[in-house]
Amino acid sequence: MSSISQLIQDVKRLAVKAVEISGGGEPTVYPYLGDIITGLNSIDVDVAMISNFLNIPESLWKAIGGLRWVRVSLIAMTAEEYHKITGNPRDFFVKACNNVLEYIERFRANCYISATIMIDEREFNNEKIVSVFDFASYLHLDQIFFKLVYDKFRPKAISSYIDINLDLCESLEDEYMIKTNLRKLFSNEHSEYVTKDSGVVCSYISRGSSLLVTADGNCYGCLEHFASKIKPYGNINKQSLVDIISQSNDIKNQLYCHACSHCRVWSIRQEYEKFLETGLRQLCYDPHSNFL
Repeated sequence: MSSISQLIQDVKRLAVKAVEISGGGEPTVYPYLGDIITGLNSIDVDVAMISNFLNIPESLWKAIGGLRWVRVSLIAMTAEEYHKITGNPRDFFVKACNNVLEYIERFRANCYISATIMIDEREFNNEKIVSVFDFASYLHLDQIFFKLVYDKFRPKAISSYIDINLDLCESLEDEYMIKTNLRKLFSNEHSEYVTKDSGVVCSYISRGSSLLVTADGNCYGCLEHFASKIKPYGNINKQSLVDIISQSNDIKNQLYCHACSHCRVWSIRQEYEKFLETGLRQLCYDPHSNFL
């Protein structure tokens, strides 16, 4: 508990705006999760969580009411699909959905609620899209985050496998008042970072805009930093967060932006650059980016 208190004080000193709690590993099985959320709320930090929503003891309910953004890994729309994809018992799906409904009933006004749905693009069509929106409406979700189930060695682009009307998707978003990432997912979205010079230091990391803390306490600038052989900034089990940030500059200069396969934040970086240039916070097609 003392280390958690110290970490929260460091977050306050560094004027951190938001913290996202996610895996690998399920956050709700961590015994001090409630203390972390409550502590961060006490210093006016927005807290988000990605969870399967299966393990929520009564002692945790009050604390998770302090979340501002939640993404529930529902994975599917039916218990049968859930079992087929995950191999988990069908009643896990029912339990997760019931917990979402209870969360909505308790805390609807305070939190933006999203759910991850896995789709096989070879079976995805306009009819299926409507059924997903119906399911999300039943759960009172604000957003559906679609992820693909596919062979990573697929020879063709995603768009060659699907037969959906993206304009229909947007009209359904307006009708149901539920946002999705479908246009982003199924478009050949261009990243300016793909063609950026490989010797240019990542602007997002160089400004210290985010920090990735892994389960072992190591701190990284991003997922690419974690996947590389470059040493971490430090470890929160051995050093204060303030000290780790203060000594990170030398390592940041080794983290070049080359749009590697591990990078998940280039679209966030693009939105961030627009914000720095204009001073305006604009909503984009990725609600996860909007939270960050």
